[in-house]
Amino acid sequence: MWTLARIRRVIEEMTGAEYTSPSGVWRLLKRHGWSRQIPTGRAYERDEKAVMTWRSEVWPQVKPPPSTAGQ
Repeated sequence: MWTLARIRRVIEEMTGAEYTSPSGVWRLLKRHGWSRQIPTGRAYERDEKAVMTWRSEVWPQVKPPPSTAGQ
């Protein structure tokens, strides 16, 4: 995922121009016609049954254990 911090770094590496704040990068992008890219909704092809199976069977095996630092 592109973030303003990543875009700022790319701009600096490619042009040498430094932007000190994310808002400056955002203003630059808007000036050039960019907009936030947010999905309008869930994919039409989404398989709800497969998602529920993955959440109940796979995710519990790969998610990190709860932190016990505060106990």
